[in-house]
Amino acid sequence: MQVVVAKSGHLEVYGVALKDCKLSLLLRVPFFGQIFDVRAFKPSGREMDAILVSTEDSRLSVLEYDPRKDDFVTISLHTFEECQLASGRFNERFIPTLAIDPENRCAAVVSSHSSIGLLPMDLLMTPKQEPGAKG
Repeated sequence: MQVVVAKSGHLEVYGVALKDCKLSLLLRVPFFGQIFDVRAFKPSGREMDAILVSTEDSRLSVLEYDPRKDDFVTISLHTFEECQLASGRFNERFIPTLAIDPENRCAAVVSSHSSIGLLPMDLLMTPKQEPGAKG
């Protein structure tokens, strides 16, 4: 069993020893920008959970653990800054909140006091990279 902890600019993965009630750091994953929210979900047809992460620069990343690389890989990248611009509240200090449908059909991001974005799971799990992004 593992536990993923979001810190300001990175994720940490800890192994959990239930017998000894101990945590051991297994992996530290740096992030560009401050992490605001993290949600785990189980994509259909996949053995492992994936992680949806929102960051301060109005971006969403979907990550999966790759045991061959012993690291997380980016499955897809998305931005919700257009929603913020359209609402006229881009400069407003608002921490985006993530939610995952219990049946894993979609994810939602509340990006301002008046905006919510819905992303179907098949879109989240489709490899998509922005120009210059590395997976």
